[in-house]
Amino acid sequence: MRPALGPLGTPILPYMEAHFSRLPLSSGQGFPHMPHSHFDEELIMVVKGTARFFFSERVTERVVRAVGSKQFRPQKPSARLLRYDAPRGTIVVHPAQNNHTMSAVDGETVEYICIRLVRARTLAALLSRHHAGMVPGQINRTRVLTPSAETLAAWCDDSSGAAAPAAARGAAAGSRRGGSRKEVLFEEPVAAGEERLEVHATVTDPGGGYAQHTDAHDVLVLVLYGSVRLPPSEQVLGPGSVVFLPAGVKHGLVNVGSVPSVHYVFEFHKGRVTAA
Repeated sequence: MRPALGPLGTPILPYMEAHFSRLPLSSGQGFPHMPHSHFDEELIMVVKGTARFFFSERVTERVVRAVGSKQFRPQKPSARLLRYDAPRGTIVVHPAQNNHTMSAVDGETVEYICIRLVRARTLAALLSRHHAGMVPGQINRTRVLTPSAETLAAWCDDSSGAAAPAAARGAAAGSRRGGSRKEVLFEEPVAAGEERLEVHATVTDPGGGYAQHTDAHDVLVLVLYGSVRLPPSEQVLGPGSVVFLPAGVKHGLVNVGSVPSVHYVFEFHKGRVTAA
């Protein structure tokens, strides 16, 4: 099952698509698709169950040969794959040209949200039709991002009845006395240093949040638990909701529920990254 939530495009991200998928029990089902690689990046968030990821240790070398305006021929990808079992809350960042696939672990149904995106530099190379080879950016392998136990403890209840231990919930509550807590999971240059991706998880107490403002970068928000409102549109987002806020769009966030909310934020920055 794969309802689309895109595609969208901005000067920073010329192409982005988000979709929700559910994998059946893997026994007798095999992979939803064979190991493959492509020019767009994928950010995959596991929201239920445990997903089994397979991916290359390094990106696949690929050569672009213009057959027509839209057809390109890749080299054969590497057959050696690493395996990682990712529980709920895990984020997997697949760079362009990385050979990968995934499946459900036996006995489980997996639900996940996938964001597919193409950055401006990659799109320009593809549209030129004269680019002999795609050179990987600075993200040259799949990254697995796992929030801390304190962040996941706030995401303590769902339809499966899962609950975090009381001690972990107490630790999470103690760390959020200021109303919210932001945990940076990933902040690295991509596209050979021309852009930067930041991923962070935020836990917000009821009534907490942040004031309206504008950003010079694109922002995508994924709500995992609780209910939040995004002024000035006053749109209310529940678990599983995804909202894309292009650069320059004014927005804020308020937890309007009775329990702490948990959401992931993906920031897409443009401009060469300079050393601090």
